[in-house]
Amino acid sequence: MHIPVDSAAQIGAVLRLVRKTQGVRSDDLAGSAGVGPVFVLDVERGKPTIQLGKVLQVLQEAGIRVNLEIPDNLSLDALPKGPKKRTVWQSLMAILGRNGSEAWAQSVAQSIAGRALHGHEPAASETSAQAKSHG
Repeated sequence: MHIPVDSAAQIGAVLRLVRKTQGVRSDDLAGSAGVGPVFVLDVERGKPTIQLGKVLQVLQEAGIRVNLEIPDNLSLDALPKGPKKRTVWQSLMAILGRNGSEAWAQSVAQSIAGRALHGHEPAASETSAQAKSHG
């Protein structure tokens, strides 16, 4: 089931519903997720200033998957403005140096490009054509 959320309060409400439906106590969820029981209650109450990484741990432990919906018009050769100009693919690979996996990066890149990548970035002309066809 997909549930769109726009706020910390909505995430908290979904977590509480899932946890209660599973018959899991908040302190048990906290222990299995590696966070304190007050943290789980803060998430469920929709506290907007809690740590995202820990929220993701709690959601994962509760069996809730998080998917990000990105704009259809992004392409792999899109360059951000600023001194560190990199393609989206290069940015994903830089993130992989810190955490993640190549399979994850390729999955994201496929979502962005709308086609399978085989260990290389498509030519600018390919992604430009794709961007035009989606726009």
